[in-house]
Amino acid sequence: MLRFLLIRPEATNTSMASGLDEINSPDFIEYAKKADLYLEREIFKGTSIKGKELAKAAQIAFVTTGHFIPVEFALAQLQFESMGGTKGRSAKNNPFNVGEFDDGTTLTFNEPQEGLNAYFGLIAQDYLGDHNTLDGLLSDGFINKSGNRYASDPEYEQKIFKQMMFIDRFFQKNTPQKDFGLQQLKR
Repeated sequence: MLRFLLIRPEATNTSMASGLDEINSPDFIEYAKKADLYLEREIFKGTSIKGKELAKAAQIAFVTTGHFIPVEFALAQLQFESMGGTKGRSAKNNPFNVGEFDDGTTLTFNEPQEGLNAYFGLIAQDYLGDHNTLDGLLSDGFINKSGNRYASDPEYEQKIFKQMMFIDRFFQKNTPQKDFGLQQLKR
């Protein structure tokens, strides 16, 4: 089994001074390529989400919080929350269902990038802020700083972890091996 570590800015070669309008860090370019590769799968037919948009939101969260959100984690949640922005109440502009609850919607977004930025900011600030590893977050019940679970499904974090492992294997089979900031250790 693999363990995914959160990466701090000083542990990567990401340029903190780079502009956020363009993804010019090699790490985030690779992030975008991997996301595009995964989202090209048949089950995501019709998605308008692009890897560059995910990478831009991940980069903004990283620069502002110091928390790197692995593409495998983001894609696993994207798949469960809206099947890549193709299913759900407000899937196009809110593909991660930020502010969506079993009994209704509390947040709306005007464009997809706004919804993506909200998700990455929420995860980085409210969920990863108190955890050193994604394993810690997932094994602690996917609970934020206020003590609230991310999802009502009691098996959500196990499903996310299982999907992350699937995505990791998919990338191992379909991309040249390259470490771009996600460190993997055997448990």
